[in-house]
This record gives sequence, structure tokens and C-alpha cells, in this order.
Amino acid sequence: MYCILSFFIAAFGQPVYLPACGVLASLIGYAVFWKKYRGRFLPAFFWFSAVEAVQLFWMTSIHYQGPYILVVYFLIVMGMGIQFALLTYWIPKRLHLVPILAIAGVWTIFEWVRLFVFTGFTWNPVGLAMACNHYSLQWASLFGVYGLSFWVIFVNLLALASYRKGWVVGALLPFLWGVGQEGYFSKPDPPKLSTLLVQTALLPEERELPGTPPYRQWERILRMVKQEKDIDLIVFPESALPFGAFSKIYTDIGFHKIWEKIFHQPVEVASRISNATWAQALADHLNADLIIGLDDSDTEHNYNAAFYFSPKGLSPCRYIKRVLVPMGEYIPFSWCQKLAGKFGITGSFMAGQEATIFPTKVPTGISICIEETYSEVMRKTRKNGAKLFVNLTNDVWFPGSLLSQQHFDHSRIRAVENGVPIIRATNTGVTGVIDAFGKAIAILPQQKAGLLSVRVPIVTYPTLYTFWGDEVILTLSLIFVLALLAYNRIMSCLYKVKLGASKDTKK
Repeated sequence: MYCILSFFIAAFGQPVYLPACGVLASLIGYAVFWKKYRGRFLPAFFWFSAVEAVQLFWMTSIHYQGPYILVVYFLIVMGMGIQFALLTYWIPKRLHLVPILAIAGVWTIFEWVRLFVFTGFTWNPVGLAMACNHYSLQWASLFGVYGLSFWVIFVNLLALASYRKGWVVGALLPFLWGVGQEGYFSKPDPPKLSTLLVQTALLPEERELPGTPPYRQWERILRMVKQEKDIDLIVFPESALPFGAFSKIYTDIGFHKIWEKIFHQPVEVASRISNATWAQALADHLNADLIIGLDDSDTEHNYNAAFYFSPKGLSPCRYIKRVLVPMGEYIPFSWCQKLAGKFGITGSFMAGQEATIFPTKVPTGISICIEETYSEVMRKTRKNGAKLFVNLTNDVWFPGSLLSQQHFDHSRIRAVENGVPIIRATNTGVTGVIDAFGKAIAILPQQKAGLLSVRVPIVTYPTLYTFWGDEVILTLSLIFVLALLAYNRIMSCLYKVKLGASKDTKK
């Protein structure tokens, strides 16, 4: 009974499933399981592996990934199950504050260690349960997503130890903080940025020839935006169109034929046309800044990049993606090359190094795809001067799954961690806008091509997480673990002294 009830609460305790279960999971869901199974490795291993199997079920989509992704899915689920089983095994029968803090610290370190597997695995921290309520989510502004995970385990252990007053305080504190933070930093009439988000909905088979011809792809986009006026910023998704930014695959005649048919006016461009030419022409025509994801290359390397075009701009600014996806964007080991070749992957992108800020009307920090699931990556962008985050994503590779929505929920945490709004333009969804408090302002229906026109409230505020990052919660976690080791050592010495005194008394 305990196992089934706790499994339902934890497995479905995410914003994409049942938000009410998320609140329960963050308060008592794990404690319900530990009440019966603390200190037992195998039940904990199978229980948490099953929880992760539900929450990461999007990884089982083999339509584009192929069967190998099932092996990856299995290994990740098993690895996370082992972590939780180790944690459960270390929970003693008698709990007091020192081991409670230490065990929560151990779990926090466990989740952080996942960042060092290939380029890192950031999905599914237990702290995501606190994102089910926008008030409790504000706790991330203090210690980030790992602080949320620490708090979930800490509060659950308080419940397990029957520290009723401490549990009530721990349960209410994030909500009270969230109410106060939103009330203090909210503005009745903030400045707004008029934004147009483009969802292209191009499937992989439509991007490359003989799929949807590039001319027709641009024609469809221009028809969607031709009636738009008074736009400050246009945003396209990651790798919005095939053949990169500057490959001159279009002719002058073909470009003008489409442009004049849609806009009924000529435009001056070079004789050989690239995707960058189309983007610049559109920025000029609508007198708006434009951000678009396009591949790029030089004589040595290929890049997954984003470009900024300003009206009448001389040359675009470029951002290069810093966190690459193993197998999808780079081949981690030489023995993987044969496997990657079966899926058309023959080379790798080169990772970028800088947190680039685009000089739009609001200083804009860029992330591409999974980069926004990395707290430290986004924090560096914020510290570099960003007052608005723009994420360009393509989650089409796992069709019909919950990946895109889970990705969106990670984005909400990044907004709160850094106190800035986020604009997301994606290929198939979730395209939308998140305010600085992690609340969705507007969302475009998924899977279909379309536009989302929204006035984004530019409310920003400083956060402690931006100031000190993950170092504080990780340092505290380590201190708590060392404190427990010292406490156990002291208690062991005292026990030996007491035992020795007892023997002397008997003599």
C-alpha cells in the first residue's frame, strides 16, 4: 500500500502530469515510501527506477532516434534508481536534524554529479515537483534547482521523523517566500516588448531535399508574417531552415518572385541569396529585430548557432551553442562513429564558449535547446547583462511525447532562478512566453505552424541564485555530510568511553 501510494504521488508529481501530486511529492510523497522501506536497497532501487521510467517515458520514442535510445533510456533509469537506493539505504531508524540535513545534502550532490556524464543529464531533478505551484517555485531564486531538490528531500525526511512543527515550517516557508517575492517585485504596468514568435513545424524529412523545397519554406513563413505591424522582435526556432546561414542556394529571380508576390514591392539584395539574406530582408521590411537559429560553418568547424539581424544592420551578430547533445550534435567516442553513421551523423559541431548578449531593445541572452536546462549556463548569461532570455529549440525528435512540455517547465525554473522573462520559439512546441516569476503568459498550440504575437512584460529583479549560483547549496550539502561523519565519530567515541566505564564499574 505504501509503495503504490508513494509511487503514484512521486511518478505523477510533475507539472506535466498532476500538479496536486507535485505538491504532495514535495511534502510527503517520498516519506510515505520511506515509512515502510527505509534502509532497504532493492525496493528503493526498483521503486525509483519505476518513477523515473514514467517521468522519462518520452525517451522511448524511436521514430527518429532508432532503437539505441531505448538502451540509453534503460541505463539512465537504472542509474538514477541506484542513486536513490543508496540514499534510502543510508537512512537510519532514528532520525534527528544532523542526519536529515546530511541525507538531503547527499541527494543534492548526487543530482549535481549527473552534470558530468557526457555533457550532463539535467532532466528530472526531484525539485521539479516544486514547480507545480508558482509560489513554491520562487524558492529557486535562492539556491536554484538543486536547492529545490534539497528542500524536497529535507521536508520529506522531517515528515518521516515526525518533526511536526519543523515539517509545517519547512512545508510553508517556500510558499510564504513566493507570495512575498511576487508581491514585492511585481509591477502594475511594466514596460512591454512587442514580440512575434514563429513556429515553423518542419519535420526532419521536410527540411532536406527532396522534402519541402527551401523556397516554399520561406514563402510559407512570409505569408504568415506579412500582416504583422509594430513588432519589436521576431524570433525563429533552432535550425529554423536547412542549409545553414550563408550557403547561397537561392537565386535572385527566385527570391524576388516570392517576395514581390507576397509584399507587392521590390527589395534590393545580392544576386546570390542565403537564408541570412531572407532574414535580413524581413527584419528591414518589418523594421524589427530578428533572431533566428541557423547552422553555420567555417573552413574548420560546424556550429549550431543563432543570429541577430537588426533593421538596416550591416552584419549579423552570432551566438554559438555551448552545450552539445551527445550523438545528436557530437560523437563522444570513436567507437560511436559507426552507430552514429546509421542515423546520418558523420561529423560534430564545435561548442561555443561565450554567453553572448544580443543588443535588441532589451539586452537579450540566447540559449539553444537543452542549454536552458543547465542552471549555470543561464546564470552566466544573466551575469553577462541579459534582461531577457530567448531560447530557440527543436524538440521534434521525440514526437508525440511529453518532452516539449517538460522542457518548458525547466525553462520556468530558469526564469525564477535569474529573475528574468523568457521567450521560447520552437519548431513544434512549446512556443510561448514565461514571465520573471515562472508563469506562462502565452502558449502556441503544438505541432502546427503558426505565429504567437505577444507583448512581453519586461520585469526583472536580482536574485541570490544569480549572485552565488550552485556553490552555496553544494557547499552546505558537503558541510552537512561532514558534520554527520563528525557527529557519528564523536558518538562512537562516547559510546566506547561509556562502555569502558561500565566495565570498570563491574570490576
